[in-house]
Amino acid sequence: MKTKWYYNVLVIILFVMHVACSEDDKVTEEEVPVYETQILGFDFSDAEMATSAIINHDNQTVEAFVYGGVDITKLTPVFELSPEAEVFPAGGSAYDFTGGKVFQVLAPDKSFTNYTVIVTRVNNSINAFKLITGQESWVLGVREGAIKEIAENNYEINVTIHHDDELTNLRTIVETFEGTVISPNPESVNDYSEPVIFTATDGNNNGSVRTYKVIVTQKEKKATQWTKDGEFDNEDGVQLYTSTTSFRYNANGTEMPFSAYAVTVDMNKGYQFVPYYNKEKGNMTVTQMVDDYEIANGTMPLIGINSGYFSSTSSYSLIIKNNEVLSNNIAQLSRDGSFYVTRGAFSHDAANNFSADWVYTIDDGTVYGYPNPSPNVDGETPQPKPSASFPANGFVYDRT
Repeated sequence: MKTKWYYNVLVIILFVMHVACSEDDKVTEEEVPVYETQILGFDFSDAEMATSAIINHDNQTVEAFVYGGVDITKLTPVFELSPEAEVFPAGGSAYDFTGGKVFQVLAPDKSFTNYTVIVTRVNNSINAFKLITGQESWVLGVREGAIKEIAENNYEINVTIHHDDELTNLRTIVETFEGTVISPNPESVNDYSEPVIFTATDGNNNGSVRTYKVIVTQKEKKATQWTKDGEFDNEDGVQLYTSTTSFRYNANGTEMPFSAYAVTVDMNKGYQFVPYYNKEKGNMTVTQMVDDYEIANGTMPLIGINSGYFSSTSSYSLIIKNNEVLSNNIAQLSRDGSFYVTRGAFSHDAANNFSADWVYTIDDGTVYGYPNPSPNVDGETPQPKPSASFPANGFVYDRT
């Protein structure tokens, strides 16, 4: 009996030991760490992402989209990883992503996963927006828009035009990165009497869309305010007026600083309007010209006005004195092509009848005047060379 009892005790002790060992083994198995070697999130610290990165754990790729114009040869990646995981090469430094770049996510147990990061430019932005008006001057005809982000992927473009620009006859110029698709076609949009909405998408159809609402504001015409100046109070029949009323605007719609001077002269008081030009000296300032006139004629002019165009050595404008042509207008100009140009001239005849006309010296040396200029338009086919019959209603310019 004693032997049997001893045997039973031994069996119980062995059973307890077995259970205890099994519990110890189970605890040990649960405490074995399991490491993740995945990229959980991806971004760049030095470039705005067009959309969230697409992480594919099956293919072990990361597709990152940046806006057009971003230099993908110098981008600094930022990784979101599991605790204790590391990435090689490390984030926080700039790398060249041309053609894709491989990064390895490494766990403490030396397990790892290689991911290929592919960066694609999304070309779906308007970089500059301009409206071209019917103004004949190349510079005055450009109205630039101010682009402002009002919400994610939503923008507003504000353009200020002059009071004499036509809201329904504006040419649209849009600057984008190559591959950007703008809808509607900017070349087909001329009427901005109501806001116009453009969409910009990438030609690769990645689904990223930007919306631009164009609002055009037309400046009201200002009445020019003239102030009488006392400069010529002692001169009979002569009066000077000044004005700072701005009628021109910068590209962003702000007013340009402006100063104007107007002189009224009663020609019945014995005054003369005399063109002056020293061929030997060519280009001179108004002060230099007045001084030169006094030296040459012994009389100081009452008023000196700078009129016309000069090079460093000669005049580019028509000058006629006592029926003698001292200088002709320049015949051609280069503005994205060569143009035959008519230019304005201010003159009077023998009876002191003043007029402003458009002029051109034709091939035989005869100066012709025209009621209207040659209708050249920037970007279009140049007009023919002016002649006795073109532009219309030409006349021999017999001014003194």
